[in-house]
Amino acid sequence: IERYEGVYEAGYEAIRQARLQRIDQLGLFDQPLTPWPVPELTAWESLDDDSRTHEVRRMQVYAAMVELMDEQIGRMLNHLETTGQLENTLVIFSSDNGADGTTGGAGLGDHHDNSVDNIGQPTSFVTQGPDWARVSSTPLRLIKTFSTEGGTRVPFIARWPGQVPAGEVNPEFFQVMDILPTVLEVTGVEGHQGNFMGREVLPIQGVSAWPLLSAGEPVYADDQLAFHTYIEPRLGASSVRMGDWKLAWWKTDRVYGQPQLFNLADDPGETTDLSEEYPELAESLWHEWLSYAERTGISLEDAVSENLQ
Repeated sequence: IERYEGVYEAGYEAIRQARLQRIDQLGLFDQPLTPWPVPELTAWESLDDDSRTHEVRRMQVYAAMVELMDEQIGRMLNHLETTGQLENTLVIFSSDNGADGTTGGAGLGDHHDNSVDNIGQPTSFVTQGPDWARVSSTPLRLIKTFSTEGGTRVPFIARWPGQVPAGEVNPEFFQVMDILPTVLEVTGVEGHQGNFMGREVLPIQGVSAWPLLSAGEPVYADDQLAFHTYIEPRLGASSVRMGDWKLAWWKTDRVYGQPQLFNLADDPGETTDLSEEYPELAESLWHEWLSYAERTGISLEDAVSENLQ
């Protein structure tokens, strides 16, 4: 934790701008990048000294946690190397869906001592909080629980010498549910069918992403894929995508907004709603999502604004 002393004192927007520059230097996006402008990001200057100290400490601890996790992954890779297994092991690493913007330690903050001097100790429990989470999502829009790219698009790393090309960044889409079929294909194992220990085994969903990992070939091409999440009355988000096109809507202040259409190839930051420019495409994707909702039993009352039901 002490190693990150002073690193985050510049505040939310300054750190965000530095990351935007770094992303551009690394060439992580092929197209010119227009980031979401984040109007809801709290002005660092508006916080009093105690609040800024608390926010800085949050990120010091978070950075230390990430470093410690990285160290343990390194220990695992070193073990595989010393036992002669590293070169014949597929290693995959993925983040969860979007940066976590909860404020009280996943609802547990009331039972812990989250004073500045105690953050990072065993009796504390904090998260990044909503502002640092938005910084973590740079340059993408919003955070976890939203159907935007900032809430759903995450880093994914695969390593297997001679099988997975090294040092490449691939923007193609696939889903977490594709990991199981991928591992089954790589290992030559068939998915379990029928019953297991007296319980029905549901069919495996997803497809193998091995063509993508090994040769860069798209998994879904122009398939239409729909998604939905609903968390109590407060939060909810849905989307449907086809290739580079994505229709998405989500709750703000407990109310669903209108679906917005984005072209992710040109606008990964989801800054420009194209639904009025391409109304037929938006309508087609909307009806695809309605079909998905019907197939999966999603209640429209939990998924869209009243005027769209």
